[in-house]
Amino acid sequence: MSPSTPSWTNPVPGDVLHYRYLWHHEADAKREDGKKTRPCLVLAVRETAKGLVVHIAPITTQRLDPDNLIAIPQAVIHHLGLDDRSIIVTSEYNTFLWIGPDVFPRSDGLVTYGKVPEKLHDRVRDAAIAKRARNIVRTS
Repeated sequence: MSPSTPSWTNPVPGDVLHYRYLWHHEADAKREDGKKTRPCLVLAVRETAKGLVVHIAPITTQRLDPDNLIAIPQAVIHHLGLDDRSIIVTSEYNTFLWIGPDVFPRSDGLVTYGKVPEKLHDRVRDAAIAKRARNIVRTS
C-alpha cells in the first residue's frame, strides 16, 4: 500500500477522507448536512475553473443491500484503522469542491485515514459507474 495524501493537501483517488457524508435519504428529508463524519473513499478528483472537485463514496458498518456494497479486505481495514465491519457503498456518492466545510480533522489532526490499494479503488469506482450511482453535489 502506498502512502496517503498528507493532511490538508489535495486528495488523490484511493485516499480515504474523514467527511460528513450526506446520504441520499438525508437529502431527500431536506437535510443539508450529514449526521456524522465517516471514512469516505475518494473515487475521482478533477480540476475545474472553480477548483478541485472531489467525488467520494461512503464507508459504513451498516449492512445495506449487498448488491451495493464492496467488502474491504481485513488487512486494508487494519491499515486504515477502521472498524472490522467496514464496507464501501457503491450506489451513491457525494461531490464537493475541495476543501469544503464537510471535511474534518480526526483526533490526530489528519483528514485522511490512508489509502486503499489501486485494485480496490478501481473496483469501487467501476461499480459506482456501472450502477449509475446517485450523486449529491454539495454546494456549501
